[in-house]
Amino acid sequence: VDGVLNAVMVQASGVGELMLIGPGAGSRPTASAVCADIIAVARELLVNGKVDARSLGLPCDQVSACNIKAIDDVASAWYLSIEHDDSAEALRVLEQAFIDGGIEITSATRHDSQSAGRRYSVLVTKPATTACIEAAVSSLTKLEATHGRISRLRIEAFNDA
Repeated sequence: VDGVLNAVMVQASGVGELMLIGPGAGSRPTASAVCADIIAVARELLVNGKVDARSLGLPCDQVSACNIKAIDDVASAWYLSIEHDDSAEALRVLEQAFIDGGIEITSATRHDSQSAGRRYSVLVTKPATTACIEAAVSSLTKLEATHGRISRLRIEAFNDA
């Protein structure tokens, strides 16, 4: 895609490749918008001696300081994909790693792997901190029963914020 268009390609098992295209900002429109915001703030400082940043979204009296958590302390649900040996022992070891980390699993599905004697487990957890998930993944990658990279994605629940 070119100019101010953005695109996302999705591979879906039911329909194949999907491409979604729509207008985005692009480098020049974005630069123009940033410059306009800077000029608006400068004008407010010059004229009023203070900034009322309505052009940035909210009047200043509605903006309050926010506490930014360290990423290790941010809790959310997680999606994990783990390739492992196709054995009851491997499943027990995986489960124990999550129990030891205080991480609860809300759903688990197993899928065939392209490698003989292996399976993929796809897990969704209850909210857990990034530090807990990273510790569990670190311990899992050291096991002989797991293979390859362990994929993990944070599942955000913006309505809970």
